[in-house]
Amino acid sequence: MLGSMFFGGSDILLMMLIVLLVMIAIGIFIVAPVSAKYDAYNNILKDSGKETEKIGG
Repeated sequence: MLGSMFFGGSDILLMMLIVLLVMIAIGIFIVAPVSAKYDAYNNILKDSGKETEKIGG
């Protein structure tokens, strides 16, 4: 948006919008699998923790 204000072209605005969407897509591509693995490991640890409480108690 700032680029279109300084350079005065709608083409610049469109390119910046495309760059923004690509950056968001790359961020989601990186964060989604890491978050899924993190949640899976947490669920595994929670389940094993419950079993040790039953055995120990």
